[in-house]
Amino acid sequence: MFRFLNLVVLGIVIAAAMCQPAHSQQRAGLLYDELQSGAVGSYAQWTENVAVTVFHNPANSTLFGVECADVKFIARKGTPLQWAEGTLDDQVVAVGFSALEDREGVAKHEVSGKVNHSVVPLCELGGRSYLTYLMMFDGQALPGMSGGPVFRAKDGRAIGIVKGTHRDLHTTAFVTYEMIKKAWDYGRLNGLVPNP
Repeated sequence: MFRFLNLVVLGIVIAAAMCQPAHSQQRAGLLYDELQSGAVGSYAQWTENVAVTVFHNPANSTLFGVECADVKFIARKGTPLQWAEGTLDDQVVAVGFSALEDREGVAKHEVSGKVNHSVVPLCELGGRSYLTYLMMFDGQALPGMSGGPVFRAKDGRAIGIVKGTHRDLHTTAFVTYEMIKKAWDYGRLNGLVPNP
């Protein structure tokens, strides 16, 4: 009987560990060593050899970027995230690094909210106009979280990267997976993407 109870308890512990939210098992990368004046920035792993961040993070290892989409691809090795398209009303968790609320230095932070708005300005890529897909959620990311992944809470898939925060409205804008993919495809078509 004692052995049976131990197995049941072990099964419950394993099941609980497997039910942890997927975003808590995912990582945001830290851009610290490359940024000017000790600033902090974040990134999300796109492929095994390439990560994505926002264009305004001045990383030295930039492969190529699309300024109007605020997307930049950088040389970084890691396990790629699972990506998907997001929708309005998705519950999300943004993950990134900030030194703002940590007296000890730079620390990883998570901010959650609900996607409540989308914006679609135009972006010029190679003489063609594209829609730039931005979404917003009702949580306030910290400075330094820009470029970090935004995960859909229900399945842990990355649906974008943090662009910035509107402090007065307590919302965070993020570049969507669709726009990151368009920028990546543009780079591949124009020979900007390195061979694996």
